[in-house]
Amino acid sequence: MFQQYKIVNKCLDEKLNISAIISHSDMENELKIRIIKDSKGNPLSLQAITLEAAESLKIFIDSLVELARLYEDNSEFKISLLNGSIESCLVFPAQNEQVTKDINDILTGKSLDNKKIKALKDIQDKIKSNGLDYEVLWKNNNEIINVTQKFKGENFSYKRRRNEYESEIVFLSGQLYETGGKTNTNIHIHESNIEYKIDCTVQEAIAINSLLYENIYLSALKTTRSEYKPTYQLIDYYLDINEQKFIAEFYQNIVSNDKLEKFDLLHEKIYDLILEDRLNDLKKMIKIFDNEFTERGIIRTILMSLKPVIKKDDFLGIKPLYQSLSDTLRVRSLNHTI
Repeated sequence: MFQQYKIVNKCLDEKLNISAIISHSDMENELKIRIIKDSKGNPLSLQAITLEAAESLKIFIDSLVELARLYEDNSEFKISLLNGSIESCLVFPAQNEQVTKDINDILTGKSLDNKKIKALKDIQDKIKSNGLDYEVLWKNNNEIINVTQKFKGENFSYKRRRNEYESEIVFLSGQLYETGGKTNTNIHIHESNIEYKIDCTVQEAIAINSLLYENIYLSALKTTRSEYKPTYQLIDYYLDINEQKFIAEFYQNIVSNDKLEKFDLLHEKIYDLILEDRLNDLKKMIKIFDNEFTERGIIRTILMSLKPVIKKDDFLGIKPLYQSLSDTLRVRSLNHTI
């Protein structure tokens, strides 16, 4: 008889069985996540599991249970662990075509069910975050498909409902022709017959007003809602096009990078800016990432990189931005923002 492992997990209920098994019936389909090696390249097993692997395993089990619970008839669903390795697996009847369709829709970006998307997105986020070596296998009607790259690739995205909105960071330039506003403070620029009204603070409007009728370069948070014109909220403004280009290119390089190396690149850039005494560029880098849509790992990397120096006298001008970024991370964590 195979040894059984007891997993203490408050998310499990009586309808879902956890067992240590070697193989499953041909009448069952599976979604399996294997943790192969730790971040140092060492092989892993349940007999020798590191803390980081244990954390990942817990998230995988929680997420698979969450996915299974979304189906009304889950009495034949099982969560299994393979004896001798770190392998969590959702097992469900092959005749349950809805589960198969749902998983396929999530993997191909067609799913409209945000709750089911979240279950697999939580797994994806962990796979991308901590440098362990993973493998994800999907057994569908006796065909085993390696879907690891799906989990390491493009993020599974939630679907926007009609009354929801989309936001993005944009970099704009144009002639400043008006500042002010009675109710809401804003600035107005135009470029190639396109006009932009950009909301800002009173202090920002006063500072930017000195550039009236000149070309200005800025970044803004663009928010788009169905059936409404886009709105813009000022993030920062730049001395010239070169300064804007430096921030824009670095920002895009980081947010478009799905690999873990982006955190190293970010840390190294911050280190270089400090070493070269380019504190103004450092301020602008912090500002561009200080918003509710920035990946939490990026915010943590910035905070950790600045922590050794933030209390030094030379960084008094950086400290308010550091605190604002810290507040952003704390609020997002409290709200469980993805």
